[in-house]
Amino acid sequence: MIVYYVVGRPRSGSTFVGDWIARELDILNAGEVWQTLRTLNAVDPGALRDGEGRWTRPEARAAKEVEIRANPFWSRVLERPGDDLYAALVETAKEQWSAFVDCSKTDEGIEHYRRLGCDVVVIHTVRAYSTWVRSVMRYRAQHHLARYGRLRLLVSYIRTNRRLARFARTHRYYPIRQEQLSDAQSHLPRGFAESGIGGGYERHEMFGTPKFNASYSQQRAAPKVTLFDRLLYALIGAR
Repeated sequence: MIVYYVVGRPRSGSTFVGDWIARELDILNAGEVWQTLRTLNAVDPGALRDGEGRWTRPEARAAKEVEIRANPFWSRVLERPGDDLYAALVETAKEQWSAFVDCSKTDEGIEHYRRLGCDVVVIHTVRAYSTWVRSVMRYRAQHHLARYGRLRLLVSYIRTNRRLARFARTHRYYPIRQEQLSDAQSHLPRGFAESGIGGGYERHEMFGTPKFNASYSQQRAAPKVTLFDRLLYALIGAR
């Protein structure tokens, strides 16, 4: 089983890239698997870094769990015996596919798949810092979350992306910057995807966000990249 595992900071284009890969290869997009399992209390929420994704409203989490359990794919996963939902996910996916996409963003699930014998291909999405920081600050204000200063966000941006770039030494690893999203295919090296996978495209993700749109639009890209952004790309290894 091949797992195309998408990592990156939130608001970096990871959801679009994951769905693009699933459509391109005609396979399953299992969505943000780690976040899905966190909602089901199947992973340790203490593994969260930088306070990302912490729940602020219990009722929102409860509604999300109901949606997950009603989903036709995830309901089959949850029906399997045993406590290891990563194993249940892989076994359920094997019924139809030889590969699937996991858009978890965080790298917490990679070792789980490796222990299950999966071939993990890491896709690292990186957004230019100048547009990423504005997007994060706007998002946190819109959802009444704690506001972070630019310096804190810069340190977090560098630290997280450098940590994720380490997979270049151990996995098939492909960075893709957000300004490349309009032509993602040409920026992923030939052979990044195994041929003849198929099985049929399905998307089971973004539970609890009914208005979310995974489609690409030019407004969601960052076509203008500053010199400072390019220096940061070099620093984190995403040139």
